[in-house]
Amino acid sequence: MDSSTSAECAEIATAVGGDARMVAITGSRAIERFTGPQIRKFAKQQPAAWERTAEVHLVSSFMASVLAGRSVPIDLGDGAGMNLLDLAAGAWSVPLLDATAPGLGARLKAPVASATHVGTLAPYFVKKFGFAPRTPLVAFTGARQCEAIGRSSDSVMPQDVTDQRQ
Repeated sequence: MDSSTSAECAEIATAVGGDARMVAITGSRAIERFTGPQIRKFAKQQPAAWERTAEVHLVSSFMASVLAGRSVPIDLGDGAGMNLLDLAAGAWSVPLLDATAPGLGARLKAPVASATHVGTLAPYFVKKFGFAPRTPLVAFTGARQCEAIGRSSDSVMPQDVTDQRQ
């Protein structure tokens, strides 16, 4: 809930033509707690650390990467909360990437739909915890998206399962 990036939000919005343009691209104005403004602040305040940054992940894609044993992309649902995604195109907005931090586009994998197969469970987890070899992994999504799915599932869950949850 960091709100320390008001200046970065204004800089990003100004660079792409203002709040109305931000909304047209991403569905919202630049929001202080979103990842894009946070990346901009980091790149401005710690340029040497930013230069050493090889990839940018959200918690969801980082955890999926840990389980896959390799880097996997951010899903579109979580990517939409970064102030970097062109919603209509389903891709990172180059003007927003450029306005946010130098070389940001090279540090992000192309976003994918949540149901996208991103690999299989790494051998470490198969050996350590007994998972089946070649257990498939799909792109992870964020807490808000999962919460919405969970809330909407009440109408489709069998009554006995719904009763147990209460």
